[in-house]
Amino acid sequence: MNGGAWLCCDGTKVDVLLRDLDTVGYWARRGEQEEFEIEALLGYVAGVPTYLLSAELGSCRLLRGQLPSAPFPEKLRAAAPPKWRFCRSFGLDYARRHASRANIVGTTAQAAKAVIEEAHAVMCERGRRSLVCTADSETGGRSGSLNLRPWSSS
Repeated sequence: MNGGAWLCCDGTKVDVLLRDLDTVGYWARRGEQEEFEIEALLGYVAGVPTYLLSAELGSCRLLRGQLPSAPFPEKLRAAAPPKWRFCRSFGLDYARRHASRANIVGTTAQAAKAVIEEAHAVMCERGRRSLVCTADSETGGRSGSLNLRPWSSS
């Protein structure tokens, strides 16, 4: 993120994000080549995939000017889920180790992260770019069905 603010406009909460469009374009091109990274970002349990930038671009509400389109890269529908599922499985192995030592915090943390990683995998398979943005915050307690919904501020 290159900047932004949480604002209130006429009683409506607005999350303003500033992005460097050259960076967005770079990761969009990498996504078309089946490449992405998962970056640690405060507030995101499972990290943020770099294709999030394209997902934001494709699902944002533009207030001014013009932006290029950024469809969810088809190649990522196949390439991203295995990476997310590797992370999920690795985390579940650690959750089991924590559980064997009665480490409740470690077990819960790793299990929760695994749920979010599986949500990312499912959303990529479905090509649901608008929901890729919110896999961390929108499992809504229904992790069994991964019945995710679009983000809404409360």
